[in-house]
Amino acid sequence: MHVTSTLVALAATFSSAMAVYKGFNYDAAGGKSESEWETEFKAAQGLAGAPGFTSARLYTMRQGDGTDPIAAVPAAIKTKTSLLLGLWASGGAAGFAGELTALKSTITQYGKDLKGLVAGISVGNEDLYRITDTATAHGNTDAGLDPTTLAGYISQVKDAIKNTAFADIKVGHVDTWTAWVNGTNKKVIDASDFLGVNAFPYWESDHPPNDISHASGLFKDAISQVQSIAQGKELWYTETGFPAAGKVSGTAVPSVANAKLYWDQVGCANFDKVNVWWYTLNDQGAAVSFGVTDSSYKPLFDLSCGGGGTSSSSTTSSSSTTSSSVSSSTTSHSSSTISSLSSSTESSASSTTSSASSSEASTSSTSAEDTSTPTVTVDTTSTITSTPVTSASPTSTAVTAGAGSVSGSLGASFAAALMAILAI
Repeated sequence: MHVTSTLVALAATFSSAMAVYKGFNYDAAGGKSESEWETEFKAAQGLAGAPGFTSARLYTMRQGDGTDPIAAVPAAIKTKTSLLLGLWASGGAAGFAGELTALKSTITQYGKDLKGLVAGISVGNEDLYRITDTATAHGNTDAGLDPTTLAGYISQVKDAIKNTAFADIKVGHVDTWTAWVNGTNKKVIDASDFLGVNAFPYWESDHPPNDISHASGLFKDAISQVQSIAQGKELWYTETGFPAAGKVSGTAVPSVANAKLYWDQVGCANFDKVNVWWYTLNDQGAAVSFGVTDSSYKPLFDLSCGGGGTSSSSTTSSSSTTSSSVSSSTTSHSSSTISSLSSSTESSASSTTSSASSSEASTSSTSAEDTSTPTVTVDTTSTITSTPVTSASPTSTAVTAGAGSVSGSLGASFAAALMAILAI
């Protein structure tokens, strides 16, 4: 009996460890209503051929430019959508104070109902990238944040959630992979519980070839480099995707067929292994459109992964047969949406009144060599396994909330072995 109970407990622990989050990034442009959020969350959950997209990544805690909790929160509770909460950090001190107020109000009003639905809390998005020479060289004029201030903000959030319903929630930061490997940003790594990685091979125009046949290899290289400096902390894939429409970037050509291939090679290879928030569900009207659905939320291509996806270690990328040195790739958010979140004054931080056609994530991103970023040579023949955490097994990306999906093959194998033992 003792053996049986021990094995059952082990099985429960193993299953929890295998839980991962799978979802999309969502912008808050226009101060969307609760019903609008519900519509989007239900659309993601109901995607034909792609079950399990039950998580959403947010960029702000604020509804509009006030300090009330964003309407996405009650919508998530109603639809059982898990959330990677976000606080916009580049809106000045007063702006961030507003984000903290909204976070505290969220805990007070919804903390109990959000139990099991919070994947983590991201303090900022691409703030470190936006202060680089790379960003400046490509015309970025939007506010960023220095690593010392950002690390301090992360500490403020951790202090704010102590002794609350969110006390055990991981707090980290999301940035471009090049920002993470820039040694000047180590303070942010030190302060973070997890590292959210934004990586878009499409934008690697300064490091051709970056066409679709090389995209999976470039993504692997980016993850490998961040993994090498992550101090063993969890890496979450917070933004990646390939555009179905838009301009050519380097040798990368947007098309539905190429978006599908990237989904198969990068998405399907990781969806049930690592926390992934894909960019994006729908961004109709964007100059470069990464959305996987049309305006009515009908998939642009087959989103199923059953046997259709290929491991990111066996793509057609020629970089899988040679060592490559990739020193930079960056993504940034559209100027109009960043302006909506980090307003020009500290007293009126993040306004979300951008036009609905603007996207909150990288629709006007740039890619160039950041001279402050060290070049790291990576052997791309190595395989990125089920988790990007250094020297760890797939279970090291465990999250305890119940909204994640469970990786199939490994969990099934364990369950079968367990049942065989119990039958003895």
